[in-house]
Amino acid sequence: MRRGIGMEYSSLYNLYFQDKDRQEAIYQERFRSESSHHFDLKINGSKAFLFLHPDHFALITEIYRLDKKIQILSDALPGAAAMQFIKECLINEIQNTNDIEGVVSTKKEIRDILDQLSTKKNDRLFGMVNRYSFLLEKHAFNLKTPSDVRQIYDDLVGDEIRGSNPDDELDGTIFRKSTVYLYRAAGTVLHEGINPESEIIAYLSDALRILDEESLDFLTRIAVFHYLFGYIHPFYNGNGRVNRFIGSYLLNRTFTPVVSFRMSQQIKEQKKMYYEAFEKNNDPRNRGDLGTFCFYFLQILKNLFSSTLNLLTEKTERLDHYHGLLESCNLQEKDKRLLYLLIQGSLFSDHGITIRNLAQNMDQSVPWVRKKMALFQSKNWIQKSRNGRELGFSANLSEMERLPCLKKTE
Repeated sequence: MRRGIGMEYSSLYNLYFQDKDRQEAIYQERFRSESSHHFDLKINGSKAFLFLHPDHFALITEIYRLDKKIQILSDALPGAAAMQFIKECLINEIQNTNDIEGVVSTKKEIRDILDQLSTKKNDRLFGMVNRYSFLLEKHAFNLKTPSDVRQIYDDLVGDEIRGSNPDDELDGTIFRKSTVYLYRAAGTVLHEGINPESEIIAYLSDALRILDEESLDFLTRIAVFHYLFGYIHPFYNGNGRVNRFIGSYLLNRTFTPVVSFRMSQQIKEQKKMYYEAFEKNNDPRNRGDLGTFCFYFLQILKNLFSSTLNLLTEKTERLDHYHGLLESCNLQEKDKRLLYLLIQGSLFSDHGITIRNLAQNMDQSVPWVRKKMALFQSKNWIQKSRNGRELGFSANLSEMERLPCLKKTE
C-alpha cells in the first residue's frame, strides 16, 4: 500500500476532512513506516512521531541550494556593505519579533541600544538587543538542558517582562507553575500549555534531545524543536520571542548569517500560515504527526531563504551598476572610493554611514573626511540623516547617475 507516500503531501489533519477511512489507512502507513521517527511524548493524547514525505525533502534540498547562492553573494559584498546590511537586518529582526507579540519598539530605540550597549543596561530592550548582538559575534549559547532555556529567557526578555507585568513573573523551580491558555480572536481556547512544571521540564528535555538527534537533518530538527517549544509554552509571557531567538541562533550556526536575522520578518509576513501550522499540528485529528508543522515551517524557511537571495541579488546588481558609473567617470581615486562607500550606505543601510566609519574604511583622518563631505554636499552628491547619536551619510543615487559626465574634483 503506497497511498500515503507516493502522492503529493497532505497532512493527516487535512486528510481527516477529505476521507476519514483514507486518513486512517495513511496514518497507519506513516506511523508504521521504517523511515518514521517516534518520540517519547504525546501531542494531545497521540504518540508523537515524524513522517517525512518526499515533499519535505524537496523543501530541505531547495533551502540548502538557496543558501549556497546567498553565501556566494554575501561573501562578495564589500566589507562596509556587508556590515551595514547585517546590522539593518538585525535591527529589523528585533523589531519584527516584538511586533508579532504586540510589544512596541522602534528602530531608533533598538539602534541606539545597539550602538551604546555599555551604557544602556537599564533600558527595557537591553536584554533583547544584547543577546541578538551576540549572534553577530558568533557567540555560542548552552542549549542542552531546560535550565539553559531558562537562562536564555532571563537574558533575553526576563527583566522587560518583570518590569511590564509582575504577574508574569515565573513562579516554578525553572518555569511556570500555573496553567496558560492561548485564545482565538473569538475568545475560545486555542491551546493549553503543558502542565504541571515537571511535565514542562520532561517535554523540554525531550525537545532538546531531538535537537541533538543527528539522524535527522538539521532543518528538520529546528522545525520539530520550534513546534514543541510552542506546544509546551514554558513561560507565562515571552514564549514566541524566546522561540524565535533560538531559531535564529540555530540558523546562524549553520547557514549564511544574514538569513538568521530575517526569520521574524518572514514569519510576520506569513503569520497566518505560521499559526495555522501550530493549530493543525495540535489538533487531535492530526494524530501526533509532527510532519504537519514541519511541512509548513519548511515552506516558511524556504521563502525566507528565497526572499533573502532576491533582496541580496537586487542590492548587488544596483551596487554593481553604480560601481560601473564610478569607474567610468573622471574623478580622483580617493573620491571614487569615498563615493563607493556612500553608495553602499544608500543601498545597505537605512541611515547611511557615519563620518567615523568612513574614516576607518578610507584609512584617513576624520577632518579629511569632513572636508570631502562638505565638497560632496555642495555638489548635492550626498544626503544625511540622524544615525543614533551621529549623523549618517549616504549617496544621492539620482545624482550618481550623472557622474560619468563630471570632470575632476578640486
